[in-house]
Amino acid sequence: MYHSDFRAFERFGAPLTGTPYFKLKKGPAPKALMIFRRQLEEEGAIKIAKVDIGGGREQIRTVALRDAITDHFSVDELQLVDEVIEELWNQNAAEVSNASHDIRWKVLELKDDIPYEFAYLSNEDVTSQDIARTHELAAEHGWLERYGRP
Repeated sequence: MYHSDFRAFERFGAPLTGTPYFKLKKGPAPKALMIFRRQLEEEGAIKIAKVDIGGGREQIRTVALRDAITDHFSVDELQLVDEVIEELWNQNAAEVSNASHDIRWKVLELKDDIPYEFAYLSNEDVTSQDIARTHELAAEHGWLERYGRP
């Protein structure tokens, strides 16, 4: 979701879901993920399953029990989601997590909200000056007041 939402914000000026994200150790996460997941489970739309991935390891997966409802999305938005899926398809959880540790993630403290405006930040190597400038911009533009710190 993170990759699709932030890419949509960058490309279209609006995220797909609008859900707030925050920084966790393994990467950005939607704040309401567990609520969404529980609602979808209660509706019978998904189930959470443990899947043997070999080598004595298990993976917890979300399994769809119905087709996706896509009529709320434009063709361009659906193509964007397909693009993100294709890019991430052959990556394992650690690789997806590492890829999400971009500038948006690096300049924040754990549990800080990630403003959608961060989609416009460059993903080049982050320096201490970049982090300081990001904090200056956050103060100047009211991002801390707008998004707060949990």
